[in-house]
Amino acid sequence: MNKDSQVEYYCPKCFIALDQVEAKLQCPACSTSFSTSNDYYCFDKSKRINEMDYGQDNNVLETENTELKARLHRYILPQILGGVAKGKKILSVGCGGGGDVEELNKLGAEAYGMDFAYRTKAWRLNGCDRAKFFVSTAENIPFPLDYFDFIFCFGVIEHVGDNYYFNKEWKALAKEREIFLKEVMAKLKNNGRLIITSPNRNFPIDFQHDAYGQSSLFSRYPIFFHSPFTKFLESYYSLKNKMRKYAEVIIDPMPLKGFFGFNIRKTLPPILPILRFMRIYLNFLDRLPKIIRQSCFNPYLAVNVTVKLKKKPKYEKIN
Repeated sequence: MNKDSQVEYYCPKCFIALDQVEAKLQCPACSTSFSTSNDYYCFDKSKRINEMDYGQDNNVLETENTELKARLHRYILPQILGGVAKGKKILSVGCGGGGDVEELNKLGAEAYGMDFAYRTKAWRLNGCDRAKFFVSTAENIPFPLDYFDFIFCFGVIEHVGDNYYFNKEWKALAKEREIFLKEVMAKLKNNGRLIITSPNRNFPIDFQHDAYGQSSLFSRYPIFFHSPFTKFLESYYSLKNKMRKYAEVIIDPMPLKGFFGFNIRKTLPPILPILRFMRIYLNFLDRLPKIIRQSCFNPYLAVNVTVKLKKKPKYEKIN
C-alpha cells in the first residue's frame, strides 16, 4: 500500500469536497462515486483513459523518473518557480512517473500529478503519495476553480485528441484541444501560469514523435520531418488563438537552455554531432528577440501563459 496522506478532492462537476465512503470517494450533492486504480483515485471512467497501457518496464520508469527530478532542479525551479517552491499550488497534467511532483512536495509546494491509469503502475513502484496523484482528463480535474498557481503541461498538448488526428477529423481535434485548454485554465487563479511545452509545428523536424507515417532520417534515431500544416503539433500562434477564446492571456516564449537533458556521454556516437549542434543552437536562440523565438526558427515550444482574466465562466461554484 502506498503512503496515504489525507485525501481532499472535489467533485469535478459540483466543486464541493468529496466524502470518503468505504474505499471510494463520493459527492454529497450528486452522489457520483469515484473508485481507485492501483490505489490511486480515478475521476474519469472512460475506456481509453483506463485501458491504455504502454507496457514500460521498471528500468524505463526509473530512467524517466531520474530525468524528471533532474529537470526540476536545472530548469523548473530556476526558470519557472523563481527558485522557490514552498507554498505554491501546482498541478502537473500528464505527469508521467511523478518524480518531480514528489520532489516539489518535499520542497514545500502543494503539488499534484495527473495522468492516465497506466501510469499508476509507476506511481505505485515509486511509492508516490496517493493523495497527490490521480487519474483524470482535463474535464474532470477534482479541484475547485481558481485553485492553482501553476499548471504544467510538458509534452501533452500534441497528444490531446490524437485519436481525431489519426482519423483525420480536424474540426473535432481542434475542438478537443480548445476544451482541454479551457478546462485547465479554469483551474488557474487569475495571474496564474500555464506552462506548455511541445515540438513546434512551424519547425520542420520533430525529434520526439513518429506520428506522420514518414520514415526517420536515421533508422536508429527519432528525427522526423513534417509539414508546417500538420495538425498533430501546435505553434505559438495556434495556441494563442485557441486560448484567447476563453481568457485574456499573456504568452511568452521561455528559454530552452536546461530544459533538455542532453547527456553526451550516454548517447551513442553517431548522434553526438547533432546533439552538440542543438545545444549550441538553443543557447544562441535564447538570446534572440521574442518574435524570432516564436517563429519557425525555434524547434520547440516552451510557452509561459499568464492567465489574466477568464471569459464567460462556464461554471458556478456550489457553496
